[in-house]
Amino acid sequence: MPNLPISSLPQSTALQGDELLVNVQGGVTKKQTVQDTLNANLPVTSSGIVVSGDILPATGSDITLGSLERPFKELFLQSGSIHIESKQSGELTVDIVNNLGNLDVSSGGMRLVEPGNSFIAETGSFQYISGSMTQVGDYLRIGNTVTTGSTDLSGSFTASLQEGYIWLGDSNNISTETSASSLATYLTSSFITPEQTGSFVESSYISCYNSSSIDLDTAGPEQVIPFTSIWTENGISLVNNNRFVFAEPGVYKFEILTTIYNNQSSEYDAWFWVKYNGTNFPNSTSKVTAQKQKGSGEHAHELVAISILGVAQNPNDYIQLYWTGEDTNLSMAAENGNGVYPSSPSVSLNIIRVG
Repeated sequence: MPNLPISSLPQSTALQGDELLVNVQGGVTKKQTVQDTLNANLPVTSSGIVVSGDILPATGSDITLGSLERPFKELFLQSGSIHIESKQSGELTVDIVNNLGNLDVSSGGMRLVEPGNSFIAETGSFQYISGSMTQVGDYLRIGNTVTTGSTDLSGSFTASLQEGYIWLGDSNNISTETSASSLATYLTSSFITPEQTGSFVESSYISCYNSSSIDLDTAGPEQVIPFTSIWTENGISLVNNNRFVFAEPGVYKFEILTTIYNNQSSEYDAWFWVKYNGTNFPNSTSKVTAQKQKGSGEHAHELVAISILGVAQNPNDYIQLYWTGEDTNLSMAAENGNGVYPSSPSVSLNIIRVG
């Protein structure tokens, strides 16, 4: 066969592996097949190798891509998934897929088995659709945790609270720190019936009186009723001798007792009412008619007993008692005792918290 240039040689068909190639080895021209060339396992050095089809291992298994000593820097997948067979025959395989920016791991789960490893999610949330989550060791939570459904605990549970505080749940199923001092008010408003309040509500009360007679200075205009002395008090204070200030909001019962004196031969009316924070308390007026005197020097008198149930809405709210009448001869007189019975005040007042 004449010696022809390569360009003049006929085009080969699909390679079978037994085709002969020529090489020079040790200064001697030798022959080798195409399959010998492929089996030589020689390193390929290039700035970039472009493969137009699939890359398949020759023996099917136990083939690695890179190594711990010589790993690949980056691996780019345009689409599709990474399919991983199990080490155990017959076990489920796992596919790792990019699903709209989320990393989906099909079947099985993900385990961090090396000591000191951790799972960190900077933003977003961690959800699992079904199954269970088991945590071994300490669990440190920073921020709020919202649980829907029941939580069963086996062992001890520790939560940090300030001294004098308890956990209290609200209508949104969120527990907040609540001072123990406000628990009585919460229980009263939420759980305790009026019949039960006597033994549970924190006791607030005042009992006071005026040891001097009180005259009606002017017929018609309002006149505040003063008090000079206190029998006992707790949670309610007498300020300026006429204001009853409540330390805490709540439901309070007011009881007023006095006697109206009239030294005239005509009947006169008198009115008593309550002011709440300086404003007339609606429907709190009681009207009393003082009868005319029975005879010369004999004063007519009418016993006045008033009972009102009211609500203090805020701490430091206050009430005052007022009165007026048709004639300045009306009075609330104090009387001295006679050795058998003690003296009587011109007016007395009891306020008791009931709710």
